[in-house]
Amino acid sequence: MKTAYEAYTESEAPSRLRDAQQRITETAKNVSNVTDEYVHDHPWQTLAIAAVVGCVIGFLIGHRD
Repeated sequence: MKTAYEAYTESEAPSRLRDAQQRITETAKNVSNVTDEYVHDHPWQTLAIAAVVGCVIGFLIGHRD
């Protein structure tokens, strides 16, 4: 005899995975669109942020003991 949890996971798992995949895909597309708009609206700020992040990563990698 299956428990309620086992019956639930067998019958609902495929549809729940599809739903999760759709939500993740939609969220990723929204993030991509917002990022694209920001980069086009603020190119110099984006360049400065990328430069700072690159310098910080370079500093951290360069000073490993």
